[in-house]
Amino acid sequence: MILHGQLCGNVGRRRDYFREGPVLRNGAFFYLRESSLEGAAMDVNLGCGQLSDDEFVTAFEQGAISRAAFHHADHVRLAWIYAGRCDAQKAEERLMAGIRRFAAKAGVPEKFQYTTTLAWSRLVAASRENSNAVNTFGEWIARHPEFLDRRLLDKYYSEHTLQSEPARSTWVAPDLAPLS
Repeated sequence: MILHGQLCGNVGRRRDYFREGPVLRNGAFFYLRESSLEGAAMDVNLGCGQLSDDEFVTAFEQGAISRAAFHHADHVRLAWIYAGRCDAQKAEERLMAGIRRFAAKAGVPEKFQYTTTLAWSRLVAASRENSNAVNTFGEWIARHPEFLDRRLLDKYYSEHTLQSEPARSTWVAPDLAPLS
């Protein structure tokens, strides 16, 4: 069991994830391996959590979100929103173009990885499609906390494949397990 305080300095406050669900708040983001989720503290830290979905998408597409305010959970939320608003191809196109633009504006265009972005988009879209009666990102992520683990793609890709030059600029199929 991981105590909440072991992750964020609030020693003694225990959060049982499976009883209480994730906490949505702004701030630093803690990444947990899927195997450590049972009974673990789980904070979903959205740098843009104060924005509605519409405000978030608009701010992102207008380049109004700072690099410091755009965390992993915000990437996942954006993919979730696009998957709900667009057909699969359009959702992927919007996410890919937006993340590429975001990285360039932040001065780190080399951080954009085509395969990684597309794989996350496809995993989120498939999960969202199979999640009946889920209306908000908070509800969805509470049911699918595995998407909070930045290393989720390790189930599908070897490090060598995902960090290869072709994976940075084009689609590379998973080499460990299919995405579906």
